Amino acid sequence: MNNAYEEQFLIRFSEGNRHAKLKLRAFFDYAQQVAAHHAEIIGVGFDALRQQNQVWLLARIKMQFEEFPEIDQTIRVQTYPAGFDRLFAIREYRFLTQDGTMLAKGTSNWLLVDTEKQRILPPQREYGSLLPKFDNLEIAFPLLDKLPQTMENTTASDQYKIRDTMVDINNHLNNAEYAAIVQNCIGVGKYPRTLQLNYQNAVPENEILNVQAQIDDQGFHVIGTFEDKQAFQATGTFMP
Repeated sequence: MNNAYEEQFLIRFSEGNRHAKLKLRAFFDYAQQVAAHHAEIIGVGFDALRQQNQVWLLARIKMQFEEFPEIDQTIRVQTYPAGFDRLFAIREYRFLTQDGTMLAKGTSNWLLVDTEKQRILPPQREYGSLLPKFDNLEIAFPLLDKLPQTMENTTASDQYKIRDTMVDINNHLNNAEYAAIVQNCIGVGKYPRTLQLNYQNAVPENEILNVQAQIDDQGFHVIGTFEDKQAFQATGTFMP
């Protein structure tokens, strides 16, 4: 794919589940790694933004899965910036086998935040020249909507104390950990066909994250809260 940045990953044993399939968390790990590396290359990475007291925060991401690869399989992960939507910078992902078969695709929305003033900045104004939109490349999900903040019936619930191993360089729960929480909610042997995660409030270390889920044959809805805040919402459907 022209204009896309690509890395290859050999799936490790620790990244596979009990059925040797790639864990949901690992998909999100790969996505954030290629995004971070590509951002550094084009001049809008963590170090460059830190000098300006700025940071990228993942706000929304939606993935569609075709197949879950297995341990010891090498996969290709591609990413590219795809323009802007209001205050969001859009970034795409494609997960492929070595021969180019699609494993998954996704769209993410990122916010640019001034870390000193704690306010959102317009990413196109700040970095539009470095984050061009490739008009010839697909956007998997052109519109990532808000998700429901309540649910009718709770079919599962859990609590997580946020430990040091779950926290990232931004000093809060890493975005891939939310995918692991969703996987725990939907249960063993179930694989999402689609998954959208909306991140609402960053969860710091030592907080207690309360998670509620509504799951049926058609799909799932998961909400996480701490104190009096919503941390995230997730919805999705299952593989047939």
